[in-house]
Amino acid sequence: MLTSHVQPYAGLLPPRVLEPGKAVGTITDQMAQLTGLPKTCTVCAGTSGLLSLSPASLCASLVPV
Repeated sequence: MLTSHVQPYAGLLPPRVLEPGKAVGTITDQMAQLTGLPKTCTVCAGTSGLLSLSPASLCASLVPV
């Protein structure tokens, strides 16, 4: 039988978890102005730790310096 227990850190967890790459919206006007990205730039859910290392490395290699 599975029992649910509330952990002391439960309030620190995000309210929901999304799959990496899922579109969640667009950047704010302020971020568009600060970064020079278009206001239509899509914001996607990401990953952390080692799972993000390979895609981040690929993206870094595609961005001109």
